[in-house]
Amino acid sequence: MRKPVDERAWARHALAGHGVGGALPTCDMAPGRAAAPAIVTPPPGARVRAFVLDAWRTLCAGLHALRARRRRSRDARAVYDALRQLDDRALHDLGFDRSELTSVAREATAGADYARAHPILSSDGILR
Repeated sequence: MRKPVDERAWARHALAGHGVGGALPTCDMAPGRAAAPAIVTPPPGARVRAFVLDAWRTLCAGLHALRARRRRSRDARAVYDALRQLDDRALHDLGFDRSELTSVAREATAGADYARAHPILSSDGILR
């Protein structure tokens, strides 16, 4: 035997799932009675609370992105400073020119896409 369904509980659940969004019609289906539509309205201040929570989440996400961008920038600056201290011969051995140091530092810290071709030396000594 199936358990009776509590329509009001389902309506409250749907209202909570939608956040806020006006009135939702429900059916009051008691045995032996005709369905009388009822209106479920959100509690007072629910729209304001939802707006404030969305604004807070957006602000937190923006601050998190800003913090990550500053961390990448700081790391890129450290890589740039380390590479700048190398002489031209050491940079050439690494495969970089002095004019590429900023780009290399950004790429190393995932602050930019790769801008240079990265040749692969095959087993027969040919660059591919």
